[in-house]
Amino acid sequence: MSDQPEKKPPSFDWARAGATFAPIAVLVVIVGIAPLPAWAVVVALTWLALSLVAWLGTLDAPSRAHIARSLNEARFTQLYTFTAGRQLKLLWWRFCDNVPNNASLLPTVRASCTPPVFDAGLKSAMSGAIFLPVLWWILGYDVELGGDILLSGEDSSGVRVIFLLFLFFMFL
Repeated sequence: MSDQPEKKPPSFDWARAGATFAPIAVLVVIVGIAPLPAWAVVVALTWLALSLVAWLGTLDAPSRAHIARSLNEARFTQLYTFTAGRQLKLLWWRFCDNVPNNASLLPTVRASCTPPVFDAGLKSAMSGAIFLPVLWWILGYDVELGGDILLSGEDSSGVRVIFLLFLFFMFL
């Protein structure tokens, strides 16, 4: 038996999390109380959802250890690289072929040019072409194509909300 104390993994600091969560709670209250236009509510709720995802990403010990280890290393790389590195590795594993870490540029490019990558690119291009006119309609404007009105911008906010919820749950 050794006299050294047993090392325990760092526990979650709820006080620090509360200080991080407080601005998110204030935003929820402001969006709930203040009479904001629809676009401001959509922007605020999008920011809220992304903030909650980022906050929930710090709840598990591996993510906290990864962030702490990356911040302690003096690599002087971009903040994006070490905060999104784990997620990017998962995306690479999902969409691209395997390639060694020390591979040169050409094998890396070949590994990234796979059918799942092209499929995701085509889906994002098509959904953007469909989503942007719908977003224009949700904001209350007429959507025209060649002089013909595809979606009328008259006041039908109930239909807009239902359509927005449909889009949200379709892509969830």
